[in-house]
Amino acid sequence: MTNQQLIDTLKGFVTEERYSLLEKKLLLRTRHITIVLENVHHEQNISAVIRTCECLGIQDLHIIENSNKHSNHPTIDRGAEKWLTIYRYNSKDENIQECIERLKANGYKIVATTPHDDATILPPTPGFGAKYAMPERSDSLYNFEISDKHIAIVIGSERMGISQYVVDNSDDFITIPMVGFTESLNLSACAAIITSYLRHEMDKRGIDMSINESERDELMIEWLKNSIRNADQVMQRIMEGN
Repeated sequence: MTNQQLIDTLKGFVTEERYSLLEKKLLLRTRHITIVLENVHHEQNISAVIRTCECLGIQDLHIIENSNKHSNHPTIDRGAEKWLTIYRYNSKDENIQECIERLKANGYKIVATTPHDDATILPPTPGFGAKYAMPERSDSLYNFEISDKHIAIVIGSERMGISQYVVDNSDDFITIPMVGFTESLNLSACAAIITSYLRHEMDKRGIDMSINESERDELMIEWLKNSIRNADQVMQRIMEGN
């Protein structure tokens, strides 16, 4: 059974209105921008980023789970997780290398977030991640050069920030300018501001961020299954009758 045949069968189990909504949202989905969360500790922060990605149409999220395995926080993500493609890296002591190599192989520019727009990144102190002093390598988000290249935004953990591996293997660094006394935002707010701005700027420049037809079909199948009660039994009946 082809993907299109499966879609034609599954859409008979949802209303026309539901199917039309899924089609509309699919056309707005993008893999042009993705988020990488490196060893974030608080599940509410991860769930908030999941919700941000879903709201802004960012299809893929990469979660590095070195010391913390994420459990979703349903009162925060509000079911957003089931509409995303989430990659989890937790099979090794340090999992960021696998993630970065995968993204680079798929043509992504690796862009790490830093806390200051004038900070030089220094080697990490024992027990901590990268340490920042006043750089030369990061730019304000609003000066970041927008192109049609795919971008992976790396956001570090609450306490330690990005790791030295990310520092050494990023293509660029950005920061969100601060004008208040507090020098940093919650990481979920950081993800929301950066992805919203990048998406807006890419739209304004006419960059095609859409997902290709083959990927849309695969997502439609997953979304239809998420919309159908007892989807596993429905799929089993469809496959047995094929």
